[in-house]
Formats: sequence, C-alpha cells, structure tokens
Amino acid sequence: MGCRAAPGGEPVLLAPDAGDVQCFQHLDRADTAPVDVTVHEARAADYGALVLPGGVANADQLRLDDDAVQFVRTCFETQVPVA
Repeated sequence: MGCRAAPGGEPVLLAPDAGDVQCFQHLDRADTAPVDVTVHEARAADYGALVLPGGVANADQLRLDDDAVQFVRTCFETQVPVA
C-alpha cells in the first residue's frame, strides 16, 4: 500500500506482514505479490503518496492492525496524498 517518492513514482508494496500477499480479482484468488516493506518498518516521510486497497475485506483487515492505522494517520497528518 504505497508509492515511494522517486522519479516516476516507483510503487512499493507495504503490508502488515512480510512475505507474499494474496491478490484477488473480485472474489477470486489471483496472483501473489512479494511485500517490499512491512508497515511496522515503513516511515510515512519516505513516501510521496499512499494508495489504499479497495473493498470491504482489505479495509477491515488494515483497520485492525495498529501499525497500519498509525501509518495512514501519519500520512494524513503530514499531508502525504492518500487515495
């Protein structure tokens, strides 16, 4: 969940846990993707924007993770664009 502040906006996958995340196409399993940085390790100041995943399940999982909530809160407080 996020884009590193780099020329061209290099995307970086942030997640609560290290390893791979399961992607979905609607309700069907799709590809997996490796996590670049855990939310616990990430610093909002290192990113030029934050893109949060859509859907009900994604939001429910993220709002239950204290590190994810704090990261998003810090993005808003420091005016990192959030979509």
